[in-house]
Amino acid sequence: GDSNSVSKEDLILNLCWIIGEYSSSSITSECTPEILNVYEEAVELFAFERMSIVSMEKADEAFSPGDVKEKQRRQQYNTRLMLVVIGALSKLAARYQPLASRVTLCLAKLERYENIFHPTVIERANECLTILKFPSIAASVLDTEHPTVPKTHHIDDNSSLPFLLQNTGDYIPLTEKKIHHFMF
Repeated sequence: GDSNSVSKEDLILNLCWIIGEYSSSSITSECTPEILNVYEEAVELFAFERMSIVSMEKADEAFSPGDVKEKQRRQQYNTRLMLVVIGALSKLAARYQPLASRVTLCLAKLERYENIFHPTVIERANECLTILKFPSIAASVLDTEHPTVPKTHHIDDNSSLPFLLQNTGDYIPLTEKKIHHFMF
């Protein structure tokens, strides 16, 4: 890849991230449902296009091995890009519920490409699918706060939720049996 294609790749990656991060009516009133629809359609189309391109690249690799470093760079880029695209689509769906069914369909189709994309991409798509099944949870998890927007909700400093979410291994004496097989 020449520097022009790398610059183009960085531009695409950053634009997808910006759409996911800043497309919110809580940031600007100019971000209407119509605009969210346009953004979702564009990112969704890009996701499907990327799935097709990566599939073709995998098929071509079988016939022409090519440069190993370039192949690794492309795989890293595709992984980063798809993670950003999944995040952007999920955030848009969490902010505007009518988009959830289309985003869910796109992420479900992405899961079928498990032999093409890195496992983290498929895992992230699955996580977002699970989160999007619960709209109120999706909105609180995926809709990020920005320093430019004043807080409009109350945070209870006396809540026990942080305590409940802490690793229980911190509170179990070393002589006791472990609760889960994945605890150290």
